[in-house]
Amino acid sequence: MATKAKTKAGRAGELKSSRSAPQNRDKETQPASPSVLELLEQDHREVEDWFDEYDELKEDDNRKGQLAEKICLALKVHAQIEEEIFYPQAREATKDNDLIDEAAVEHATVKHLIGEIEGMEVDEELAKRKEELMAEMQA
Repeated sequence: MATKAKTKAGRAGELKSSRSAPQNRDKETQPASPSVLELLEQDHREVEDWFDEYDELKEDDNRKGQLAEKICLALKVHAQIEEEIFYPQAREATKDNDLIDEAAVEHATVKHLIGEIEGMEVDEELAKRKEELMAEMQA
């Protein structure tokens, strides 16, 4: 799980440094890099896949707790990247403070649910919180 956090942090650093790099690269020799939006969307799809995997596990499967931890960590790292890198730039580019403020409120809700999930045992209550978290992510 720590490797995943380092990978995402590395992606964020690459995105920052790519903005300051010269833009006259030879496109034929450089592989196409995913955009910030593509990376964020990829993160969302990955977490959705993990939620699907969670749903398929038996109630008493020890992997449920491990998977819940993995999901929570990924969401916390993802939220931090959005809040520290993406949202400030989106706010500047769009001048739409209401949209970015709404996203910040949604993140606060997700962080609250993550905190609840991290403090729970694997049971039906955890499943309920997971469903709330998924619904919030889909909004």
